[in-house]
Formats: sequence, C-alpha cells, structure tokens
Amino acid sequence: MSAVPQPAAALQAEPVLAPREAFLGEGEVVRVDEAVDRISAEAIAGYPPGIPALLPGDRIAAEVVAYLRELSRAGARLHGASDPSFETVTVVRDR
Repeated sequence: MSAVPQPAAALQAEPVLAPREAFLGEGEVVRVDEAVDRISAEAIAGYPPGIPALLPGDRIAAEVVAYLRELSRAGARLHGASDPSFETVTVVRDR
C-alpha cells in the first residue's frame, strides 16, 4: 500500500439533511462524478485512517470525491461504501 493521503485542511462536510432521513430515505445509485452536489445516503470512511469522509445527509463535494479516490488508489479500503471500487455511490433521490 502507498502512503495514505491526508485530507486537506479545507475538507469540510456540509450536512444538509438529517442522517437518519438520508440513510432510510429513497436513494438511487449514480456514478461518482454525477454525485457531486448531491446528498449522500451512505457513510464512507477510508481505512486507514478510519475517519469518515462522507456521512448520510452530507452534500457531496468534489474535494471529498477526489480525496476518496486518492485513498482508494493508495490501497485504502473504503469502509461503508456500497461500491468498494468507488465507481458509484448511493445518493438521496431528488424530490
């Protein structure tokens, strides 16, 4: 495994929906590139370091996608991801 990338200091979550509502609500699977600015319905933590980068209810930022891809390329496991290859992600269906 390569050196594990560290998150940028500016990597901040923007919670926009209650985690329970996002996780239990109606979701849809989309390509990761199409998920930017959508609301996550899943929690994803790269391991290592084991710190969640995305939680249900968070708006998915391009910086978070880039960080998770970098972790994956370095050999980290994306714990909680419905698609371990991180090609797709589950988001809250638009209302």
